[in-house]
Amino acid sequence: MELGTINNWYIFVNEQVYGPFTSDVMLGFVTEGRVISNSFISRQATKGFLPASHYEDYEAWSKGQLPKTKPNQQAAARRQTHTKKATPFIIMGEISSSSMVDFLQALQSFGNVQRIGDALWALNSAYSLEQIRSELTPVLSKRDRLFIQDCKNDKQGWANLGADLEGRLQNIWN
Repeated sequence: MELGTINNWYIFVNEQVYGPFTSDVMLGFVTEGRVISNSFISRQATKGFLPASHYEDYEAWSKGQLPKTKPNQQAAARRQTHTKKATPFIIMGEISSSSMVDFLQALQSFGNVQRIGDALWALNSAYSLEQIRSELTPVLSKRDRLFIQDCKNDKQGWANLGADLEGRLQNIWN
C-alpha cells in the first residue's frame, strides 16, 4: 500500500465503487448516516472492502472525530512496533496462485511465520491485528479469503468471506 493512499477511502454500494474520499469526508458521511458500521469501505479502489466497523478510523468517525494519527505518523508507528512484545496469530488464507507471492511477502514482513498447512500459518508479530489485516487485504483478489486470529487478545479479523459468513462469524464472537 502506498503511503499517499492511506488517507483515501472508497465505498462499495450496490456493486459500485465510490471515491476516493478523505477522512474528513468520511467523517461527514458517518455523521450523516450515509456510512454505517456494516457499509463496505476500503483504502483501495478495486479490492479489500470490509465492513466499516473493522477499521479503527470508523470508531473515531462514529464519535464525531477524525482519527488521531496522520499517514506519516502511522508509517512511523508501524516501523517502531518492534519495541512492542510480539503476539501470536493464526492466519488462514485461501489465496489464488496469482496473489500468493505478494501475500507471502506481505505476511513475512510482519515477523516470524511458520506454514502449518496449505492455507494456514502461525505468525508471531509485534504488529496489531488491524495493521496486519490492513496490509494483507490489498494484495487479495476478489476470490481470495483471509481470516486472522489474534491468539493473545482473543480478537478476529477477516476479509472477503462474504456478507453471510461474516455475519455468522460476528454472531459467534459477539
